[in-house]
Amino acid sequence: MSIDLSKPFLFLLVLLGLLGLTACDDDEGPDAVCTPMAYKMCVDGVSSWFDSCMAAGEVIETCECGCLPDATACALCGDTCEEGTCSGQGTCDDSSGTPTCTCNDGYTGVRCQSCADGYELVGGVCQSESTTVCEVDTCNGHGTCDDSSGAPVCTCEEGFTGTFCAQSELYRGLLKLDTADWTAVEGEFEFPIKSYAVMASFFQLEAPPEARTQYGPCTMPPASWPKYVDRFGAGTLTISGGVRELTMNPQPNPEGPGVEYPSVHESETLWSGGESLSITATGQDDGVPAFSTSIIGASPVEATGYDGQPWPAITERVNLEPSLAHTFEWTGGAAGEEVVITLRGDVYYEIECRFPAEAGSGTVPVELFQAINQPLSDFFIESQNTTTVGAGDFTIEVVTTFQGESNQHRISVPAP
Repeated sequence: MSIDLSKPFLFLLVLLGLLGLTACDDDEGPDAVCTPMAYKMCVDGVSSWFDSCMAAGEVIETCECGCLPDATACALCGDTCEEGTCSGQGTCDDSSGTPTCTCNDGYTGVRCQSCADGYELVGGVCQSESTTVCEVDTCNGHGTCDDSSGAPVCTCEEGFTGTFCAQSELYRGLLKLDTADWTAVEGEFEFPIKSYAVMASFFQLEAPPEARTQYGPCTMPPASWPKYVDRFGAGTLTISGGVRELTMNPQPNPEGPGVEYPSVHESETLWSGGESLSITATGQDDGVPAFSTSIIGASPVEATGYDGQPWPAITERVNLEPSLAHTFEWTGGAAGEEVVITLRGDVYYEIECRFPAEAGSGTVPVELFQAINQPLSDFFIESQNTTTVGAGDFTIEVVTTFQGESNQHRISVPAP
């Protein structure tokens, strides 16, 4: 991503970074600790969060009409108010023929995209710089506050995390949008496969999920998965920006408490890669509050080789020795996306390895193969974009994936 230094705001931030004056906790050396969500910037038509060390993070939205001159947000388009016109931090009025935002306390800017004087961005929220004492809602009702150090510090109750205990570990949501465009082979016949599938689930867990075991870029599943306590609705979900607009509504859950969203799937691709998809939920009084977000549709990716060898035909098996590390190569995927390689066992057991898409290759470490206690039989590769949005107590993960040619293959990895 290039940065236009003719823009004063961007030039100032880059200069601060070069001088070591950004808000890193340790401002020297490669081990510097950077504060996430320290700046919100619009660069090359994409509005994103940047950490205090100037590394781009979560994409907020793709700008249909470019960036504001000060590069703090997307420029406004059209003559009517839309979802997100005021960045979720103000009210919009278009009665004059032009959208105008009236910002909430602590926010300012054409789109209420910046912190007002006397406020600073903390964890993505504009907080008063003069706040030195605990207030009633400092910890969002999910923790205890201590201001004896001269600044509020929250100790979160079990199941909540974050600077102000705003992220729940128990109330979760997953909205997964998958699309595929590849060729299946059966004997001498080839079958083009085009499809998409969308699933949504909002739930309460019995306990925070166990962490996956990490081996370099790869993770193994935990020994046990948390149980669901309840499932919730978020009203009508609308997904737009693809080849068609989709709507999903909750139905009674036939297998347990609460409600579920029947998955939506068709025999066509929902996007081709790079489109901005918008997701809105109307909210539900006894469930998930209304929310909206956007995410980029992942781009096609295709496996091209492994360990210096060309990728074999789909009818051939890939044999991997568990006493060695193995490197996989691919083409496709866009900058900023991840390529996710999944290795699956004969019993449902998935290992995930994540690599930057632009790297073009990634190595699965030998330590992972040696830790596996069962043979592996399937290989999957896909590109992926992920974003997270908060709605009340719910932390909702939104994911897009694209499965291109060679997205799945039979492999043979014997147990060590």
